[in-house]
Amino acid sequence: MSEASSHRGVTEPLLRVGEVADQLGVSVQTVKRYERAGRIEPIRLSPRTVRYRPDAVRALLAADSHEGE
Repeated sequence: MSEASSHRGVTEPLLRVGEVADQLGVSVQTVKRYERAGRIEPIRLSPRTVRYRPDAVRALLAADSHEGE
């Protein structure tokens, strides 16, 4: 069974921490720091398995792009 997030009838695969880091242009440690700070919400599949919704990554990217304005 594949991990997916459903939003408005569109199903997108959930992202691994490394994929999120690549999309944001930051390190895995920074993604984990964002999680602790509440900037991105994780989906815990098990104690050691975390995934992120693509829309949460897009929201973080949008927020960061407007910070300097």
